[in-house]
This record gives sequence, structure tokens and C-alpha cells, in this order.
Amino acid sequence: MNRTMREHLLFVFVYAIAPAVAANDTTRFFESHPNQIDIEERDDRILFANKQIGLEFVKAERGFQLNRLYGIAEDQDYLAEDAVNGDLFEIIMTLDPEHVRKDERWKTKMSLMGIIDEMAGDDFPIGPQAGKSLSSRHEQSDTTSALHLEWKEIDVRENKGVVNVEVTVTLRAGDPLSYWRINIRNRGSRYGIERVRFPIL
Repeated sequence: MNRTMREHLLFVFVYAIAPAVAANDTTRFFESHPNQIDIEERDDRILFANKQIGLEFVKAERGFQLNRLYGIAEDQDYLAEDAVNGDLFEIIMTLDPEHVRKDERWKTKMSLMGIIDEMAGDDFPIGPQAGKSLSSRHEQSDTTSALHLEWKEIDVRENKGVVNVEVTVTLRAGDPLSYWRINIRNRGSRYGIERVRFPIL
């Protein structure tokens, strides 16, 4: 076996075991972090855990993504396979009725959504991959910790940088649940928010 082939095989082997090493490292943090709630940043990863649940977020090209949702006592990953490395949210935008020239909000119907659908222009999705700036911060007390993930200056078609999104994930001491909240600010006037899918797990 020549040197080039040996180096190639070594690279493939190292590349293959790297995700497993990272997963084991993350699991060790989930199971052995010292306090009731801890958060730690490692390169492009954010590890967040209490004694019941562990979350791993990854800062990627498409924004922050949830990589693991782990039950500590059960030694079990609960994130659906098709959700790994996926977007955390999807915002459906639509043209404001003022620009469609079809404002029929005065009509009486059982469902306001039906009226909005008739008034609105074509709808389209935007996601976290459109953000120009990413940041994270956390707030912690003795019994509660909140992780804030921010996407700023998301483009909405020709309206550049008009949407900011903040996702807040909260853990409480002794609680096996995580609590999720999304805050969206749309500074544009041409397109409005029709609906939001969140969290996508």
C-alpha cells in the first residue's frame, strides 16, 4: 500500500470516528456537569443541561440547530432522525393585503384565517439560513436558566434585513421538560407573517 493510499484511509477513519467522539464528549457533559443547571460553549457547540435533560445546539451555516435532545436518566436520545441538523423554525410570509389591493377584513366569517387567505398574496417561507448575524447569550439563576439564540437581519425577498428572530429555551432545576419561546420582529411593511412553525423537532 503506497503512502497516498494510507493517508487517505487514515483520513477516512478519523473523519468517521469524529462524530462519535463528539457525541461521547457531549454525553459525558450531560451526565456529569456539576450544578443543577449548566451551560458550556465548545467551539461551534452549546451544551445545555439540568440533571434530567440535555440539549446540544450547533452553530452552523444555516444558523443554530438542535443536534441532540437527550434524556439523562433514560440514556436516550429523543430527537427524530430527520430533524437532526434541521431548521428550528419556519416563518411563512405573505404580501400585505394593502399591496394586493384586496382588503376584505370587514366581511363577517366564522374564521378570520379564511378572510386573510382570500386577501393575501402568494405566501412563501423564510428560515434561519437567511440571517446575516448570529449571536447567543444566557441568563441563569439558582433554579432556572434561559438560553437565547438570535438571528438578525433576515431578508424577506427584496426587503433586506427586516426580520429578527429570538428563540429562548429555558431549563428548570428538577424539571424533565424544556420550555421554548420564539419572538419575531418584522420591520418590513410589504410582507406580513402569516404563520410560524416552531419548534421543528
